[in-house]
Amino acid sequence: MKIADGLCDLGLVRWRQGRLGEALNLHREALHLLERAPGDGEPARRNRTAFVHQALGLALLDSEDLEGAEQHLRSALDVLECAGYAVGHPVVLSSSVHLGETLRQRAARYRGRDDRRSPARERSSPGEREAERLLAEAKRIFDEVLSAPHMDGDRDHPDRACALVRYSHLLHDQGNSEAALTEVKNAIRIYTEKYGSQHPYVAEARYRRALIGKESGTQPPRWREDLITAREIYLRVHPPDHPVIRRIEEELGDDPGPAPGEAPDGRHP
Repeated sequence: MKIADGLCDLGLVRWRQGRLGEALNLHREALHLLERAPGDGEPARRNRTAFVHQALGLALLDSEDLEGAEQHLRSALDVLECAGYAVGHPVVLSSSVHLGETLRQRAARYRGRDDRRSPARERSSPGEREAERLLAEAKRIFDEVLSAPHMDGDRDHPDRACALVRYSHLLHDQGNSEAALTEVKNAIRIYTEKYGSQHPYVAEARYRRALIGKESGTQPPRWREDLITAREIYLRVHPPDHPVIRRIEEELGDDPGPAPGEAPDGRHP
């Protein structure tokens, strides 16, 4: 179990570095060791197993393997349920938020668009029905998460901001872009007050707001400012070839004109 802990920790480091293939291999090895370890009824082993399933699910999500991510996030929730964790427990809520995001992205893929800029697919009635089913389940998950005592009791808690960032994208996909922008703005405020304006969580929220604003017709200077700020924050903690930085560069490349006060190379003078 100690070796599994070390492998999982190293996997998280590799995930943060954007080295997704290495992260996946480390998490899978950790999970393999935990499955072979004795004492499957011991709380320590159950907790570790659920955590590795969640970590593996997140790495798969970033690797665009949405079905694999869903499988491991559901496994994490199953382990926690068998361990007696309440639905509103913070550990359960964390996996639930990421499962909701995974289902949202799967729905977007059925509709022929997603955040990873994959080629558009031809819409079909069965695909649209499956997308609606996935969005409905994601909506139910987010409603349960945001109404849980841990979230509803402290509306400025960072965990609530994490849920709002992802919930905002769901609202946008359901056609309510105004509410989506309001919720992601709330998340940015919570993160900024808690961690400061240069934290990677703020970068993620501003990146999400840029995507929503761009797709909903917000003027380019506004969403470009979010993208440029997110890129500047991420570059302080990630290498330039990190996947999220590459995606930001792609989004900026769609509208090459500089924003006010911005140099032609995309940096502020």
